[in-house]
Amino acid sequence: MEEAIVAADRSIATGTLSPLEELVEPELMPQLEEAFEDVLATKDFDTSNVDAGREYVMNYVTFTHLAEGEEHEEADLHPTAQTDDLHEVENVKVAGEHIEPETEEPKASWLPWGLAGTFFVTTIAGFLKRRV
Repeated sequence: MEEAIVAADRSIATGTLSPLEELVEPELMPQLEEAFEDVLATKDFDTSNVDAGREYVMNYVTFTHLAEGEEHEEADLHPTAQTDDLHEVENVKVAGEHIEPETEEPKASWLPWGLAGTFFVTTIAGFLKRRV
């Protein structure tokens, strides 16, 4: 594993950028500090909250890329708005195997069941009237 990534993980674990100070160019430090604050702010996310998990992963990826020396535009520091489009993937291949996208099952309409219930009640009411 690359030394910068190991140092980035150490920085997150310790809550300080000192493991990265000698590895990152000084001109990247302001962006790195901002990305580091974002990672720390989202690190302890609720594991049942998918959006919070995605936000942490995006912040982590941004931080580690900066630690490796890749420059990012300001807009790339908060790309969580783009994660809403992830579910729109239509054709996926994993290990050469085509995977169909998940589709929601059509919800059963209440109308047929409502009509069946109405028919049942009126039929029973009709039988009861004839007996009385």
